[in-house]
Amino acid sequence: MNPIEQKDIIGNEILKRHVDNQISFLLSNEIGGYFSIPVAGENISKYQGVTTCHFHNGGWDLFKVIENIKHNKPVTKVNNELFQLTRLGEGFKETFFMPYYYNAVVYETEGLDEVDVILDMRHIHDFSTEGRLYNIYEEDGKIIVEYKKEGQEDKNRIFEEYFVYLVIDSDSIDYKKIEKWEETKYSYDEYRKSHPSTWHVFNALKLKPKQNSPIVFSYSRDKEKAVSLASYIRRNLEILKNSQKKYVEEATSTNLKIDNPEVMIAYKCALKSIDELSVTINGKHGIYAGLWWFFQWWLRDEAQSIKALMIQKKYLEVKEILFREIEIILLDGRVPNRYPYSELGSADGVGWVFKRIHDFLDILEKEESRDRYINITDLLEIQQKLELTITKVRKHYMNEKGLMFNNAKETWMDTTLSDGSDTREGMRIEIQALLLSLYGLMIHLSEMLGNEKQLEKYKGYKEDFLKTVREDFWNGSYLIDGIEFDGSKDETIRPNPFIAAYLHQDILSDEEWEKCFETILPKLWCDWGEYGGGLATIDKSSPLFHECYSGEKPDSYHRGDSWYFLNNLAAIMMHRINPKKFKIYIDAILKSSTYASLYSGVIGQMSELSSAKRFESNGNLAQAWSAAFYIELINELYGEEGAK
Repeated sequence: MNPIEQKDIIGNEILKRHVDNQISFLLSNEIGGYFSIPVAGENISKYQGVTTCHFHNGGWDLFKVIENIKHNKPVTKVNNELFQLTRLGEGFKETFFMPYYYNAVVYETEGLDEVDVILDMRHIHDFSTEGRLYNIYEEDGKIIVEYKKEGQEDKNRIFEEYFVYLVIDSDSIDYKKIEKWEETKYSYDEYRKSHPSTWHVFNALKLKPKQNSPIVFSYSRDKEKAVSLASYIRRNLEILKNSQKKYVEEATSTNLKIDNPEVMIAYKCALKSIDELSVTINGKHGIYAGLWWFFQWWLRDEAQSIKALMIQKKYLEVKEILFREIEIILLDGRVPNRYPYSELGSADGVGWVFKRIHDFLDILEKEESRDRYINITDLLEIQQKLELTITKVRKHYMNEKGLMFNNAKETWMDTTLSDGSDTREGMRIEIQALLLSLYGLMIHLSEMLGNEKQLEKYKGYKEDFLKTVREDFWNGSYLIDGIEFDGSKDETIRPNPFIAAYLHQDILSDEEWEKCFETILPKLWCDWGEYGGGLATIDKSSPLFHECYSGEKPDSYHRGDSWYFLNNLAAIMMHRINPKKFKIYIDAILKSSTYASLYSGVIGQMSELSSAKRFESNGNLAQAWSAAFYIELINELYGEEGAK
């Protein structure tokens, strides 16, 4: 298949460039469900398709409904209009629209005689093959698909019997039942070594669309809800489309003067990405870590990403999320790693939460609007929760020398090698920076609330701790990565000093940061030629370094792979320290992140990471913190203080 021409149409801006055959698109309904298929061809992952989010007392689950809506004609162009997506080929056009806040997809086509509707109705993690029962029938002019899954035990999961319903509604529906099981092979899952990479899906029926007559697919675990929703969407389709188009235009608008059309469009795509990953589930707001498979609220990721919502001025949503996070502080002073709950610990989540509260206060104070969103009761609650956190983490995670420690796999680098080594336990530089950040917020709150005694106490804490961190981590050339429990120093060069600089720039002087960056950059830099460049997650000369992405076997994950969020963060800090000296690196990171958004992985989304060896979109293909730090980077470069 030849490469496909992409046209991004945003306002009066038109951008054309060939994209890879396997590039996908993603639409979200902002209530936890999504629709994602390749621009052309078969699905590349078992997590693609149409999903719906079902919430319950313990959290929520995603159920997959549709595998694909496809035909055999070659797709030659794709128009990303942000609120909807259109595919085109010789003699045909088809448009996909997913209305916000509804479990539905609308499909419109001109020039296609028939399309296949392929189903894969299941709990998204249910890969047991027994007891999968489909029943297709007509009722009141609508096609009803009833799926029953008999109760099964699948490895460590037990799935009780459940039902999912799909309703297909249009004018004078003409269709033919196929009802045939077909094996499909997921190329991206096979590449990632994600089991299963082959699966049987259900070729349900062949639709014969009536020209210019939208087809509504609605779905629910309740049949009557799905039926009534289909009718509602059909009656109100134009209103929904116009409303969503207007909303997306407003959500992606900017006053930044960005003269590069690719950067401008990628920036708007990043704004939309964060908007659609910011979901409302059971009346609560949160940010998915990413799609297709990180559909949980990982508190570290959520806190790191929320600055982008502040830039979008979604202050009520920001406040709700941040206050939800500090309400669930644990007995040891930390926050849970994610919601719904997981067993994995998080050494840095709570620090990022309070870092973002500090950012939030700074933004509101700069705009002279703090009193509109944060009252005195809120400030006292933040102070009380912060003091509790500092007291508890100092008690449980501070060693006799006064440094913060973490156990294995508790930092953002939370994987291990196949032999169980390289877990980053001990004292790590970014964890020290997070405690300094906590002290900084407490000092700020004490000044705001006029608490002189507390102010002096925490100034003393910060001064003493800063001195200890400098003595133990600054070797005169760069900040070392960590200190082991036995006291030995881990001087392996990793990019974590950039995170430390972002969290608490006062650790070093600007001159020292400049020297630090100059020392570590050559060891980490990945030159991707025309596609820019990025940072490896470990010194390329290290015996642990892996130049190529290793998939679900995470050997390369934090020992080679280049993470887009970290690249964008590093570019922000290089720009703040010395934009002229580090310009070549900043520009290369900007280019690679922009290309990752527009031409690779999922259109308009930024993936989790790339192989160190070459520019790629790998890992999770729509990652929140990748887009969020791109938004921050663009504001750093093109905002009033840092305009290029």
